[in-house]
Amino acid sequence: MEDLLPSHGRMKMKELLAGLKDPDEGRQMEALNELCDVLSMGQEDILIGFNIDAFLPVLVELLNYEHNPEIMLLACRAITHLLEVLPKSAVKVVSCGAVPIFCQRLHNIEFIDVAEQSLLAMHKLSTEHPEPLLRANGLSAALGFIDFFDMNTQRTAAATAANMCRNIATDQYAVVSDMIPNITQLLSSDDQKIVESAVLCFVRLVESFASSEEQLQDIARHGMLSQVRDAQRAARAHARTPLAPTRHANCPAPPRSEIKSLRAAAADPPAAPRGGAAV
Repeated sequence: MEDLLPSHGRMKMKELLAGLKDPDEGRQMEALNELCDVLSMGQEDILIGFNIDAFLPVLVELLNYEHNPEIMLLACRAITHLLEVLPKSAVKVVSCGAVPIFCQRLHNIEFIDVAEQSLLAMHKLSTEHPEPLLRANGLSAALGFIDFFDMNTQRTAAATAANMCRNIATDQYAVVSDMIPNITQLLSSDDQKIVESAVLCFVRLVESFASSEEQLQDIARHGMLSQVRDAQRAARAHARTPLAPTRHANCPAPPRSEIKSLRAAAADPPAAPRGGAAV
């Protein structure tokens, strides 16, 4: 890309923006491919002419090209690269309406590569902006079809869920409650990283709703507590030993003594970062 010299940066960005707006989809794809190359290189002198406010609305519009999955994929990839090289762009990605589209691509998986790329973008956003994802039903988007993905993508989905469970407002419990069985199921995964992310989800849920005994009872209702205890024992005895599956169907509400144990489990999670650190 020898033509991308600093003196030509602004002119090149104008050409790419014009290509994205061109009604010819072949030209749009050319511009998207080149933009992805530029953003993936991440060189400051090349990005000198990049106008986030001009590019983002166009990229978000291209995310909705359901008749052309390749354009959707490239637009999503460009936004993911943008979040990597310009982390401050996350606020504008959220404000441009990209989050509901990412979630939609995961709720209605028609093109697996578009769904995977959407999940990567969501993971980037979740490190600093988990609340907009949560409000857009991002938790169900990340975990609803997790078994469709390969193991690395499943790990990304679980880590994204853990990030979304940070510092949840008390009035948002209804958004997460339906996914508690899904998170509990992750505790029986054979993959240690997924288990750690699931434990971290529960640690953060307990921290967020520690003042509500009713919500803590609901969090523990699906057998989470015994599986977290299993994870604690396994982590102490064998740092990388897979957990044996434990099934708890239609569990009754735990007694008050179990609520105390739930708080204690949150204070001593196995092999998982505490509090607000993103994963």
